[in-house]
Amino acid sequence: MRDVVLEAVGDSARPAPALLDRTGIARALGVSPTSVDRLRREGMPMVWIGDSPRFELVPCPAWLRTRARSGQRTAAAQREREHDAAGAAAALGGHKLR
Repeated sequence: MRDVVLEAVGDSARPAPALLDRTGIARALGVSPTSVDRLRREGMPMVWIGDSPRFELVPCPAWLRTRARSGQRTAAAQREREHDAAGAAAALGGHKLR
C-alpha cells in the first residue's frame, strides 16, 4: 500500500535516506569499523557531513556486491592482505595450521 501511495504522489514524498556513521554502517554490513575505513579508502560510496563521513545503507552493499562480482581489488587492499598474512605467519612462529 505504501508503495502505491508513494508512486501516486511522486518522489518528493520519499523520506531522505538515513545516513549512518562508520559504526552504524559497520554494524549493518557485519564488519568492523576498521574494515569500513579500508572500504572507504577503496571507494565505498559516502557523503561528508561537516568533517564526518556518512554512509547510505542502500548504495554501500550494492557497491560491495559489484566489487565482489568483478573481483576488483585495489593495490592498497592487496598490500593490507599481504601484511595481515605476514603478521599471522609471524605470530604462529613459522608453524602451519592444519
